[in-house]
Order: sequence, then structure tokens, then C-alpha cells
Amino acid sequence: MKNLIKRIRLRIEKIMEQRFWKQLFTNMSTALLAEVGVTILSFIMTAIVIRRLGNTSYGIFVLTLAFATTATRLTSFQTWQGVIKYGSEALVSNDSAYLQSILKVSWVMDFVTTALGILVSWLLVPLIGGLLKWDASILQYARLMSITLVLNLSNTPTGLLRILNRFAVITSYRIFASGMKLVLVVIGIFVADLGVMGVILGHVGGELLGIAYLYIRTAHIIIKSSFVSVRGIVNSDMIFCGKTFFRFSFWANLTNIADVPSKEFDAFVLSTISYDIVAVFKVYKQIGQVLYKLVNPISQAILPQFSELVAQNKGKECYQKMVTLRNKSLLLLIPLTLALCVGSLIVLNILFGEIYLTYWYVLLSFLLARAFALASASIHPLFIALGYVKKNVAFSLIANLAYMVSAVILVNNIGILGVVVALTIEYVIMIGLKTYTLQKSFGD
Repeated sequence: MKNLIKRIRLRIEKIMEQRFWKQLFTNMSTALLAEVGVTILSFIMTAIVIRRLGNTSYGIFVLTLAFATTATRLTSFQTWQGVIKYGSEALVSNDSAYLQSILKVSWVMDFVTTALGILVSWLLVPLIGGLLKWDASILQYARLMSITLVLNLSNTPTGLLRILNRFAVITSYRIFASGMKLVLVVIGIFVADLGVMGVILGHVGGELLGIAYLYIRTAHIIIKSSFVSVRGIVNSDMIFCGKTFFRFSFWANLTNIADVPSKEFDAFVLSTISYDIVAVFKVYKQIGQVLYKLVNPISQAILPQFSELVAQNKGKECYQKMVTLRNKSLLLLIPLTLALCVGSLIVLNILFGEIYLTYWYVLLSFLLARAFALASASIHPLFIALGYVKKNVAFSLIANLAYMVSAVILVNNIGILGVVVALTIEYVIMIGLKTYTLQKSFGD
């Protein structure tokens, strides 16, 4: 046993001697802290809302949150991806003027799309509500939730902080925002006794305070930096990188839009059954987030490193590291998924009631599907680093169209399980197409 432990320790030490893996582990650990913190705080808020207001009220909140999140995804140009891709090139070439131009273009895009997004979302609420037969209170909630599109303003600071390896700032921002949401929601539903409105106002308020915190921390870092400056960003020439950056961000945004159904469509299609079912599946998705939170830090931390290697013409090395991560992730996720499912069902039955235990097979199926998808999570940042944004859009459209059609048909026939089967179809198509593309380019 001692020899086994010694071999494992030596193996880890050997791996950590390599700069790529050492930096990945450091940044991943910091990002993981944020994911764990946000997950815990979000689940506490969910438990408090359901226990205080019930499944139906929570389901209504989830529906309006899905509307706001969909609007955010539709209007966000995902500029953080462009900041990481082109910002990494600027750092490798030590070109501060290029990086400052990237930041200026990115920030202009963030503010313009955020303002337009809030306005358009506000105006579209009556149309969407009419189609889904929302009552006056839900229409009011949806309008207020449109304000959360300010989340788009986090794109540029997040991208800059990642290429500067300031993951600790991103972690503190995310935990601070989630903590503020929890505190304000508790005040809204217990102290002010505002019901669903208290949850909505608390969520919006927490998002606004989080963005303010992120900008204060980012401004402090820029002021102290010797590579970029506030004046340099403001005075930089947008033409310097504007066309290239905009084109990349445009395609990244199309990918984000194409991916909306797999993220938010379930709330809308399940609302045709009942708001209680919307609440049940939302809680199941939050449990699935435990797996996502364990793997997502890898995606956050590895994109800047993939981008750096690609800038050095080491695409095949990136592919080999992606395959290594996929195989090791799968070995970790399978047993973790089974343990998570059993533990979650026990806790859900105690906290929320029998309805969450009734659909145990849905939770198990969903977690297994998520484990399959998350094992290949590093394939997505690799596609971005390689600049395969057009292929990303095409693959997302194909996979999500298949998901939407499958979900509508299957939910009408087998209920809530239909969403899980549809998601599985989407995962297989998306990962299969990307794997085939990379094997053609870099496979042996």
C-alpha cells in the first residue's frame, strides 16, 4: 500500500513539473472554489424559496429566469472568448497596443449589446407571454428579470482576468454575487414578505452588485498594470483589431444562440405540463451542476493555455492533452454520478417531499447523460482556440435542432423523461461531430 501511494505521489510530482499541467491545476483549483461556492449558495436559495413559497412559485421564478437567461444568451457576443483568443496572442507577442485595442472593441460591444438587449427583451415580454399564456404577474416578473442582462457586461473583464491568470478575482466576484442574491432573496421573502416578487428583486439586486464589484476589482488591476492602462484602452484604435475581433465574436455569438435550446428550452416545454414539473427538473439540473462545477473549472482554465499553444502552432499537442483529460474525467465521473444520485434522492425526499423521489429514474438518467457530456468538456475550448467558430455554429445548430424536435415529441409521449432523452441525443451529436473533426485534423 505504501509503495502504491509513493508511486502515485511521484507520478503527480512528475506531472506537476510540466508548466502546462501545473498552471492548469492552479487555475482550475481556484475556479473550482467559485463553482463549489456558487453551487452551495444557489442550492440554499432554492431550498429556502421552495420551503417558504412552494414548488409552484419556485417554478414561476424558474420560468422567468429562463426567459432572462435566454435573452442574455441571444444578445451576448461572448466577447470573453475573443479577449482570450486574441489577448493571448498579444501577450505572446508582447504587443500591449494590440491588447488595449481588443479590450476597447470588446467593451464597446458589451455595453451596446447589453443596452439593446434589455430594451428588446422588455418590449418582447408581452409577445412571449401571450404565446405561453402568462398572466399579468408573470409578465411583470419577466420585465424585471430583463435587467439581469447586465450580466453581459462581465464578458470583457472575465476574459482579461483569465489571460492574466487572475482567477481568484473571478472566484470572489461569483461568490460575492451569489451571496448577495441569497441575502436579498431572504430579505425579500421573509422580511418584506413579497413572495415571488421578493425572489425576483433579490436576484436582480445581487446581479447588479456583483457586476459593480467585478468592475471595481478589474479597474484596480488595470490601474496597477504596466502592460495596459485605462488611458491606453480609451485612446486605442478600434480599427486596429475591430474587424477581426467582431467577426470572431459574431460567430461565437451564433454558437451561443444555437446552444440556447439545450440550456433553457426544458423550462418552456415542461411548463405545458405544470409549474411543479418545471421546479422538479430545475432542482435536478442543479444537482447535475455538481458534476458540471467539478469539470467546468478545467474549461475555464484551459482555454487560455490552449490559445497560447495554438498561437505557437502546437495544435496537435492540444488535441493530445484534450484526449487525456477526456479519458481521466470519464473514470472520475461515472462512480461520482451514481453516488451523487443516491445521496441526492435521500436529501430531496427529506427537504422537498415525495414528488422529487417519484422521478428518481429521471434524475439518474439525466446525471448519466451529463457525465457523458462533461467528460468531453475540454473539446469545446479547444474548438474555440483553434478558431473553428463556423463549424461550432453548424454543429450547434444541428444538435440543438435535433434536441428541440425530440423534446417536443418525447415530452408529449413520455413526459419529463422526454427532456432527458432529447438532451442525450443532443450531446451525442455535438460531441460526435467535434471528435470526428479533430480526429481528421490531428488523429494518428
